Parts: sequence; structure tokens; C-alpha cells
Amino acid sequence: MKSEDLMIGDWVRIIDDDTDAFFDAMVEGIDSLANIYATMPCDETAYPYSADCAKPIPLTTEILENSGWKHDPSVQRAMINTNFQRNNYLAMSWDSKSHILNISARRDCDINIPCEYVHELQHALRLCGIDKTIKL
Repeated sequence: MKSEDLMIGDWVRIIDDDTDAFFDAMVEGIDSLANIYATMPCDETAYPYSADCAKPIPLTTEILENSGWKHDPSVQRAMINTNFQRNNYLAMSWDSKSHILNISARRDCDINIPCEYVHELQHALRLCGIDKTIKL
């Protein structure tokens, strides 16, 4: 990954090139050398990692369900969705086969965007003004 594709708070998978061992971590910082800072699961200190060591985490229905999204049995496709009650109506649904995130605001605005990875969903939520924690 490139550091410019990430934001603080994004979930990534840090992979050791030598051993292929990995852990999932939240980006806690990005420096001017394009290193990302993340905390190992067994530690409390954020360490710098080359952005090349960070890989995107594939978005799955399990991750969405862990984060409070629900399956919609009325839809033929493998769709999972959630509603956000804000000033206006806002709903999101994700198709696990096409990896398309549909964002519906009010009833006259419908946007479809590719969303294959967790950090892409996090960016879409932030752009909609939603502060939602994604649970892996």
C-alpha cells in the first residue's frame, strides 16, 4: 500500500516480509518518510512500518456483521446493510459479490462505489460524516 492511500484510524494488515507473519492494526500515524505507525497486538507502543508492509484487509460480511450491519433477506443478492439516523435518512448496503457499496441519502441520492477493503469502507463512512468503529 501507499501511505497516501491511508488515514489515521484505518485498519491494515502488517505483514513481515521474512516470515509472512501478520497482524491487523489500526494506523496511528503517518510520517513524512511515508512510514505508518501501528501498535503490535502484544505491545502498547506504536512502531513505524514501511507502508510496503501494510496490506489492505478484505471487507467481508463477517466484519460488517461484527460492526452492526444486518443481512437483508428481501434482496436476492448477498446484501448486507445498515441505517444511520442523522439529520436526514442515510442507508448503506454492500454487495459481497460485486464489492459495491451503495449509499442512499434521502430518497433522491443514490451512489455506488467500489469497496473491497475495510479502509475503503472507513473512508466512505468518514466522507458521509459517520464516526463508526469497525470491528474486525
